[in-house]
Amino acid sequence: MKKIIYSLVVFAISLLSMSTHAQTAMSLGVNDTRNISEPPRDYGEREVKADLKFLTTSGISTAYGFTTNLTISPGFNGTAGYISQLSFNNNGVFYRNGDYFSSSWNGWNKILMSDLSGNVNLENLKVNDLFEFGSELDNTYSTFIIQGPNSPTGEAGKRDIIFNFKYAGQSGIRAFRGDEWGTFLQLMTSQPGDVTGTARVRMHIDQYGKIGIGTVNPFYDLDVNGTISSQNLLTTGSIGIGTINTDGYKLAVNGIIRAKEIKVESGWADFVFKEDYKLPSLKEVETYINENGTLPGVPNESEVKANGINLAETNALLLQKIEELTLYIIQQEKRMENIEAETLLSKEIFP
Repeated sequence: MKKIIYSLVVFAISLLSMSTHAQTAMSLGVNDTRNISEPPRDYGEREVKADLKFLTTSGISTAYGFTTNLTISPGFNGTAGYISQLSFNNNGVFYRNGDYFSSSWNGWNKILMSDLSGNVNLENLKVNDLFEFGSELDNTYSTFIIQGPNSPTGEAGKRDIIFNFKYAGQSGIRAFRGDEWGTFLQLMTSQPGDVTGTARVRMHIDQYGKIGIGTVNPFYDLDVNGTISSQNLLTTGSIGIGTINTDGYKLAVNGIIRAKEIKVESGWADFVFKEDYKLPSLKEVETYINENGTLPGVPNESEVKANGINLAETNALLLQKIEELTLYIIQQEKRMENIEAETLLSKEIFP
């Protein structure tokens, strides 16, 4: 940008030196026309002119102050191009142009300039189409920094990147520092029907990396205030539903579970039918029931209330009792057959 400015100045001085009367111009005077607003059509053919103006007269600012305008009119009844004007003041360097016959100028544009290190200081930047940043070269690194304040803390010192869609609302990224040493990041969108079009916070990431969806105060690594739908859920920790205390279990539910099918992979009770299994006598079972109020191996009511039951162990235990009951029935069946045979034999001997 500096090269452009220098080129325009050199061009203006060159025009002065090329006088048709072969006169030598050693300097360019500045006219004091601070209160006069001159449209492009007021400038002559092949003219270079410097004028002192009020900022308000030039239309650069409404504040009090001065600026110096350098105007270049290439002439030839406008066929050589627009009349160009540079304006130099304490706020920077500005540029505008206008048609040779026009009664008004096009708008001012501030010229961007870099320091000796190549850094450009931007206050307001408007890009209508494409903004490219960084390099495509291998092994290069680019950083885009938006500076933020140390105070105030919280959203009062926020820094936003907003995507504005006409008639549809906004999306954005927001960053700010917290009350402690740390920073926050938020993602924002507008919902349909929101007449304000203002983006609302949808996701919040705090200074510890905790993510909140639907909440800006995440308590867990992922804290969701709403409904989650997932085809697959993989976790290496524990899940609590209706409770935050899983008590060492992989899944802890404080409520009612409804399911079409539950598959349990555990041991089974087929050992009852093996030859070395010692089946308690019915007398032993009766004695145990009288003393404990329950079947052998089955927890009583107070134990279940205190500790709950293990679904797999309970099903296996119930199967064990059914298998034992089956053996008792078989024993009774054999005993009945023996009694019937003895009765029949007695009738034959003693008719």
